[in-house]
Amino acid sequence: MKDLTTADFATTLAALGQTPALVDFWAPWCGPCRMLDPALARIEAALGEDLAVFKVDISTEEPLAEAWNVKATPTFLLLHRGAEIGRRVGGLPATALAQWVHETIART
Repeated sequence: MKDLTTADFATTLAALGQTPALVDFWAPWCGPCRMLDPALARIEAALGEDLAVFKVDISTEEPLAEAWNVKATPTFLLLHRGAEIGRRVGGLPATALAQWVHETIART
């Protein structure tokens, strides 16, 4: 998982082309955020080149969080070609997160 900043967010997503992206807006003080890191790693490994996974630390990237209307952590955005195709807010079981990612991508 790559960390994104306000400076590289748009260019990194644009470079993905047709590949969807899962972006985890998190904070170091957020316990559920840290607990879901292994699930994100498993999702990234399972989908390989079919999904790019990124993290945005809202405590250092406030303008980016504001631009995407992120109000709580964790917030997961699924983006395709720079547009939001799905959003989940709050902690959830790892299996539910994986299922949501798979189902949302399948509809795209």
